[in-house]
Amino acid sequence: MRSILFDELLPDDGKKIRLYLSQNLVQSTFDNLFWLDLPESLFSEMQKVHTDCRPFSFAIELTETALTAELLVRSRNQLHCKCMAYATVAQRNFLLEFLDTLSRTCSLSS
Repeated sequence: MRSILFDELLPDDGKKIRLYLSQNLVQSTFDNLFWLDLPESLFSEMQKVHTDCRPFSFAIELTETALTAELLVRSRNQLHCKCMAYATVAQRNFLLEFLDTLSRTCSLSS
């Protein structure tokens, strides 16, 4: 799986990130998993016509020492569908912007 990893998080960083994620994203039924919904303006051509598969999201997992953001755009309504794919350049940039904002907002330790 292609993903972006923030590792070696300090306990205070994890707390700040969890608060930020819980305030800004949809939390899944799993405690450590959050969904960053993709704006419709960034849907691929196939995602635009797969209305039953919406919403499309990036999975972001937070553990005690790491945050992992998958580069796979998932359907939250279908487990397997051809509309699920690795992020386009524009979709990836959207995810990177979110992660940059999270990093700045939470003042992550170096």
